[in-house]
Parts: sequence; C-alpha cells; structure tokens
Amino acid sequence: SRSWANGGRVQVPSGVQVGDVLNDRAVIWSRADRPARMWLEVAATESFRNAVRLRGPAALPESDFTAKFDLQGLPHGERIFCRVSFEALDGAVGTSEPLLCQFQMPALRRRDVRFLWSGDVCGQGWGINPDLGGMRIFETMRALEPDFFIHCGDTIYADGPLQASVILPDGSVWEN
Repeated sequence: SRSWANGGRVQVPSGVQVGDVLNDRAVIWSRADRPARMWLEVAATESFRNAVRLRGPAALPESDFTAKFDLQGLPHGERIFCRVSFEALDGAVGTSEPLLCQFQMPALRRRDVRFLWSGDVCGQGWGINPDLGGMRIFETMRALEPDFFIHCGDTIYADGPLQASVILPDGSVWEN
C-alpha cells in the first residue's frame, strides 16, 4: 500500500533541483509521493517580495510523480529565489511543505566564474565537531559565493568507524 493511501500531507522525497540554466530560463524539477500539482513561487529577492505564483504541471504515476517546469523570461545576471510545493490532486489533503531553492542566472557579458571543489570528508578518525560549529569548511566555501560546487569523493568512510571522542596531542578532546 502507498504511504499516502491513509491520508497525510503530500511529501516531497527528492527535494527540488534546478538545471538547464540558459540565458533567460531554467528548469525546476521535483517529485511528490502521490498524484499532485506542482506550484512555484518565484522572486528576485530572498524575502519573496513581489513573488509570482505559477501553476506547474501535475506529477502523475506515469512520470513516477515527477514534475518539471521550464521557467522562462528570467532576468540576466540575477539571483532567482523559488519555493516549490505540491497540492494533492484528490483535494483531500493540503499542500506539501514548500521547498526553497535559489540559483544564479548567467550575465550577458563575460565574467569570471568561480568553481569550488572538495573531496573526501568525515573519516579516518575525524568527524563533525559540533563544539567548533560543525564542518566549518562548508561555511567558508559558501561565503566565497561560488558559481559551481563540485564534491568529488566519499562523504563517510564506513569501514573506519569514528570514536565518540579523540584525545589530541595537547590534551584537548575532539568530539565527533
């Protein structure tokens, strides 16, 4: 039986993706857990002031409940903010929690493009230390405002379990 057969709010198990960004358009893609209508709110500000609400396609069984919207007429060089939600087609249950995404539209003129790359993280004795603010490197990378981020490598090493804490040479303790 389907998880939604007994009711409950529409779920969006695969998040929201943005792709095929061209001069004035981008494709917004997402997936619901049941037949549902995609809705988008699009704005040029993070506060969603003056947002435009757009009716997207239906996510149906023949597309594995996926829906994609070809968002056209976007301004060059601007950051676009989008909220995606799904409304059950049977009308019995309200909309899903909205998912947020943002992306940068290409500029008309040539400009430098910033790529960030990272490799393996978390493992070989070292994990996320919440006392230090988690994985601070990701905040440092975000602050650089990259155009692209590529993570190439493992996010964990399952064959090398982490200890809850590690005593460092200076006697302090690293908490994983």
